[in-house]
Amino acid sequence: MIDAFPADQQQQIRLQLSDVLRAVLSQQLLPSRTLDDRVPAFEKLQVTPAVASLIREGKLHQLKNSIQTRRDVGMVSLERSPAELLRDGRSDSATAHAAARDDLVLADMVAASQAR
Repeated sequence: MIDAFPADQQQQIRLQLSDVLRAVLSQQLLPSRTLDDRVPAFEKLQVTPAVASLIREGKLHQLKNSIQTRRDVGMVSLERSPAELLRDGRSDSATAHAAARDDLVLADMVAASQAR
């Protein structure tokens, strides 16, 4: 979105976004294990002061790390959500892996949930 603006305006746009955003939610509807309906896999970025700072500084590549490490404030990664669907039997492994951005992170989360 920021790249749609001219280069000389992008810093101002980052400043404005960091002030007005409260959360960003992304959702994918995945086939359920039974294939007769769909289940939502989602990612939620909660805009904390640290996240707002990353946006202002243009360090958007670091947002993924914030999502993965700040579960305590309600953030959910696009690996955790499919892992939970898989754990709950609402999705199968192939679908969960197709939805996740990082297969290794998903595999680690699945292994951790099976160890419990």
